[in-house]
Amino acid sequence: MCYGQVPPLLASPRSRFTDTVVSCHGGPDHQFAYNSFQLEDTLVTRWNLVCDQEYKVATCHSVYMAGLLVGSFISGWLGDKIGRRKTLLASAVLSSSFSLLGAFMPEYVSYTFTRFLTAVGAHGCFQMVFTISVEIVGNRQPVPVVPWVSYQTLLGILIQAPFAIGMGLISLVAMVIPYWFTLQWTMSLVTFLQVGLWFTVPESPRWLRANNRDEEYKALVMAAAKKNGKSLTFTNSKEEVETKKEPGILGIKDLFSRDLLLTTIVMFLSWPIVKVPYSGINLGLARLSDNLFIDFIAGSLIGEGGGVTPQRCRPTSWCSPSWTSWDAGLSSQVVFSSLASHALSVAS
Repeated sequence: MCYGQVPPLLASPRSRFTDTVVSCHGGPDHQFAYNSFQLEDTLVTRWNLVCDQEYKVATCHSVYMAGLLVGSFISGWLGDKIGRRKTLLASAVLSSSFSLLGAFMPEYVSYTFTRFLTAVGAHGCFQMVFTISVEIVGNRQPVPVVPWVSYQTLLGILIQAPFAIGMGLISLVAMVIPYWFTLQWTMSLVTFLQVGLWFTVPESPRWLRANNRDEEYKALVMAAAKKNGKSLTFTNSKEEVETKKEPGILGIKDLFSRDLLLTTIVMFLSWPIVKVPYSGINLGLARLSDNLFIDFIAGSLIGEGGGVTPQRCRPTSWCSPSWTSWDAGLSSQVVFSSLASHALSVAS
């Protein structure tokens, strides 16, 4: 896969082949002698993405990131239109299918296109799982160990943990399967397991309620109450039924409404501060030491610490729930990102 490939060492003053540095041209029509490293085969070595072709590696990263951006808009709109659960299934099929198809692409352009569509689906999976998780639990019931944190906030934070776990797991698998082609199709097949979520994950009760699908909403909530040993009854007054309106269409302007303005500002500030250095660290992990696998496993452990660090900010008069999310998402991630940055600078 393009992500995280180690650039091969070419002829240089340190090489045993020659003491002369010469210009070169990469591409599939040229032949190169590569220094050995942990992986036996990568896209860089297979398609000779070196010299004047080296920019294609970074371009593949950028195309994947563009797919994540596009996927965030499409999945968000689709999730509101047809439901979280259906969007989750569509995203899972899209991501897994094009990831598997990418393993069989014969050249760079077609492979990069599959990476774009894989990213669109991948972000849809994350966004829908995140949305269902926070919409299916209460935002007032406190967590026993940390009573100033609600279950909704806790799930919103802990859902970041699988990223780091997956990063460590794929590093372990790559130790056993050091060939790019085999590694990609094997891991792509594994991701089809997420399609099984269709049979286990319910629709968001908040989405059902917002779209006036009251019968499905009541059945879901009653089933949840029964499973938790609670009794629940519904009472709909005649006035409520008569005044029920069709759900309104929300847009970008609603982000700047009185209710959401503070949260919007916090998100606009915190996400770039957290994600830009975090992505930079991930892209630099391959240069941390001489062992590529250990680098990524260590990086995943660092990311795990930032993802699961609980909030210390209590929702008081000077610390609102919006700023509680700022504290958890910003301070913990920045601290662990700073530790990783220091480790990278020392290692280099």
